[in-house]
Amino acid sequence: MEFPIAVAPNYVLAERVALVFSSTDLAPLTVHGRVLSAGQDEHGRHYLFELSAQGEETLLARSRQAFRVRPIARSPIHVTLHGQQSQHTATGTMEDISLSGIGILLALAAEQKLYSDWSVDLSFPLPGDPAPVELAGLVRHRRMHGGQIRYGIEFDAQRSPDFRAQTQKVNAYVLQRQRETMQQLRAARDQHTPDP
Repeated sequence: MEFPIAVAPNYVLAERVALVFSSTDLAPLTVHGRVLSAGQDEHGRHYLFELSAQGEETLLARSRQAFRVRPIARSPIHVTLHGQQSQHTATGTMEDISLSGIGILLALAAEQKLYSDWSVDLSFPLPGDPAPVELAGLVRHRRMHGGQIRYGIEFDAQRSPDFRAQTQKVNAYVLQRQRETMQQLRAARDQHTPDP
């Protein structure tokens, strides 16, 4: 965590601290942790914190709706979209997903089929689950993304049969990918932390 020098706190290594996380979308959340390292350069003062297990889980659970995760690059997840208006079907690749929606990359040919659809049905597999996730979605935006089109789709609770069970599958996947990402970050940190 980085702070501008003018307002940076001074922590003692190994000190237990309360960290307050906030955003425009969420109320402030306080978690407890311990100071692992400190440093300062021309950009600011840097601290590395180890969160308590409870604090880490609370932060993950709190952020899961807004926090988007990406699939493992070597294992792309293919998403089938069915347009409610056009009745056309196309397949894209999941770019990211959260509890509230999904980002999908589509070829231009798929966009030419689905351009009139703002309401779609989605079907996609998740690792470790034999049954695909089946959710309705509302297309919130379409953007050029290199040579592809990126669809930003919000899950639609009103039109999704068994919405709760389907989003529980998504939630489990998001939490799994968050944990994997945190483990990768810890491993990278441990490789770059100098020995005393």
